This record gives sequence, C-alpha cells and structure tokens, in this order.
Amino acid sequence: MDNVISIKNAHKREHGDNHWLWAVWINVDHKGKLNDQAPVARGFSPTKTKARRAAWAALREHIADKKDCRAYFNSWAFDLLRKDQENDTRPSFSRCPIGKNKWLWVVGEFEATAGSGIAESQEAAQDAAELQFGSVRHIGNWMAECFREKQIAIERSQKTSEINSTTKIELVYECHHYDGDCDAFDSITPYRIVKRTKTRIYVDREEYREQSQAKGDWTDYLQRTFVLDRAEFETTGKTRRRSRSWSSDTFYATPDIYLAERRSAARPECFVVLGVEFDANEADVKQAFKRLAKKSHPDAGGDPEQFKAVYAAYERAMELLASRI
Repeated sequence: MDNVISIKNAHKREHGDNHWLWAVWINVDHKGKLNDQAPVARGFSPTKTKARRAAWAALREHIADKKDCRAYFNSWAFDLLRKDQENDTRPSFSRCPIGKNKWLWVVGEFEATAGSGIAESQEAAQDAAELQFGSVRHIGNWMAECFREKQIAIERSQKTSEINSTTKIELVYECHHYDGDCDAFDSITPYRIVKRTKTRIYVDREEYREQSQAKGDWTDYLQRTFVLDRAEFETTGKTRRRSRSWSSDTFYATPDIYLAERRSAARPECFVVLGVEFDANEADVKQAFKRLAKKSHPDAGGDPEQFKAVYAAYERAMELLASRI
C-alpha cells in the first residue's frame, strides 16, 4: 500500500486562474486503477509547481515519514477530474467568436440546444447564459462552433430549395507527384470552387465527386472551405494553399498545366539544348539540329563552341530516341 500524489491541468477556461488540480490518497494500491475511494485532500492551484507543493504539504499532515511519500501518478487526478465532470449536473455552456466584439454562446447539447445568444465579450456571454440558466459548466468552444455551422447550413438550405443542375461547376486540381518504394505516379484530385471575391478563391474542403449522394438533411448544405490567392492563381494558373504542416498543397487551374511542368522537368539536358519537348521524335530532333546548326556553324560565322554543344546534344538525343524503341 502506498501514498499517492497526483496533479492535472484542468484548463483555465473552465476553472480560471486556479486550474491545476491536485489530490492526495493514503494507503492505496498504486498498481491498480483509481477506485471509488475519495482523496484525503484535494484542491486547485495557479501553477503546477504550487500544486505540487500544496499536495506534498497536505500529505505530510497525514504521513510523518517522508520516505513513505513516493507514489506520483498524474492519471489519478485525470480520472478524478473526469468523474467530477460526469457527476456535474449543470447544463453545458459553450461560446465562440463570430466577429469583432461578437460572441455566440450556446447552452445544452448540440442536437438539443436549450438556448443561445450573442454577447459583446466572453464574460458577457457567460453572464447572459447564467442569468437565464443559472450556473453552467464550460465545455469549450466546439459546441458553439458546431451550432453556428448548423445554423448557417440551415439558412443556406432555405435560400436554395433545390440544386440547380444547370449551374456550371468550376474546379481546381490538387496535383503532386508521388515517389514510393514500389511505385511512382501523379496524383490529380478535383475540388469545387464555391465562390470568388476580389482577392480570394474559396474552395470546398471535400474532394469533388460528381455522383455524390445527398443525405436529405441540413448536412447537405454544410460548407467548409479553404482559401487560394486569386491574383496568383489567375496569373500563373496555379497557387499554393498554405497548411500548418511543413508541406503545402499546389492547386492548378487545369491538370494540363501540371503535366506540362512535369514534362518540362523530365526533359533530358540534350532536349533542352535543342529546344524540343520531352515527347519529341527523330524528325523533331533533326529539324531542331538543322535550324541551330545554320546559326552556330563556323562556316556561317557562328560560335564553334556553341556548334560543338549543339552537335553533342544532337548525338545524345538520337541515342536516347534509339534506346526508346
């Protein structure tokens, strides 16, 4: 049997400045899971260090020998916090920002909301909720954010009673080359453009599927988007979507632009010197060589070194074409 000290961050948004939960158990089996035994002491502190000090001070009030105070498990405080939340009968409260000095608050459950409103600040949102429902339990922003998405989707469904099949679908294409251990291929995935503004293009996050099945409820109108730079996209035919990870996704106006880049990058150096494309044949190579030879041949007043480079590129190109057959 051992004496257990446990500490857990209980989140500042729910418990304020004193959001570090600490608890102490005496004479328990630390190898087993936390049972229904209540801690002999518990409390909240503003920092982890102060919570640890408070827990040790509480334990020393019950145990004289410090050597007996050796078990330290944060998971026990986590379980204690979870049980507190399960036994908390107060209505759930959630809030999220929806604009400058505008906070949406929701009380209840996502599918069974008891009430909602808009306030000018986080504190005002909680005050308004508690004025109507009494003491509430803050569960984070997710419920308010989901509630807002649902309301926007319902409003969109009311404006669009039926989908107009004649509406032109605009697409962008996420393209990248994949090199695997056993295979290499080009990935081209279409995404639907939702709307355009002066500086931005809003694109549906979900991959576009022409034969997608409608569910028949408000989720059919749920629309999550990401943003592309319109000026760069319309000027170059492509742009990148910055992501939180180290990588970034490149989106193209058509797959042809991407494939042309791939062909250009895959051209042998000799084809680049002759100015022919990756899929050039012998006739194309010979025609390009004749054109360049007339300009660079020493008898025609050209640069001898340049003519040597053109002739070497011609010979190398013919060897590559012969090896393709």
